[in-house]
Amino acid sequence: MCQRESDRCYELSSRPQLRGMNYLPTVEQLRVMCPKFFQYNDCEKELVKTCTGKSVEEVMTSSNRSLAEYALQVSGYDSLTADICNENSALHRDYAPNIECVRDVVQSIPDYECGDAGREAVKGYLNSTKSDQNEVDGPTKKCLGISYSIACFVNRLVKSCGESAGRALVTTLQMLRPLADSEYACTAEIASVLRGAFFESLTFDTEEKKRLFQSVFEMLAGGILNV
Repeated sequence: MCQRESDRCYELSSRPQLRGMNYLPTVEQLRVMCPKFFQYNDCEKELVKTCTGKSVEEVMTSSNRSLAEYALQVSGYDSLTADICNENSALHRDYAPNIECVRDVVQSIPDYECGDAGREAVKGYLNSTKSDQNEVDGPTKKCLGISYSIACFVNRLVKSCGESAGRALVTTLQMLRPLADSEYACTAEIASVLRGAFFESLTFDTEEKKRLFQSVFEMLAGGILNV
């Protein structure tokens, strides 16, 4: 039963098409794709119910981390779809006029730029705490580095496309809570370091950039701590 339902959901997925658009569909493409998004989300919620006997909301609090992560993902995509497909929502109004600019930024920034900046920031933090680089575990380095990279990209987006474009990305991240995924190795303990000692170790050339990084770190950490 679970496998059959899973296969049905897979067939409804729009990810191959979205991947071809760099996950940045135009307003016209959204109008065509949104009905399928809703079908897929309904299928995923039914899959959770069929396989666990519980609702997505119940599974989100499961002690089984992989199940909880999956339910969080389903809930996040459901919320994101509801907002991005609603032309009157704040997210849609922030997203729609900025699509072309965001696409240009995505294509113009080298893949390694914010990643390298994140690794350098982590190295600087460890030096400031006199920590042995080899003794600090991989998950801490990975989580802090990924978080910095996300804030770095949001900053580039705001500088190039304006605050509404950055706001659209931050709103999306709040819904998807990416660092709650074990792939990024973030824990509540590391989240506390992220919004505290790590942030305080950074230097910024403007107060505006400092506030932006702080707000992104707070949002990312909150997504971990609220799991």
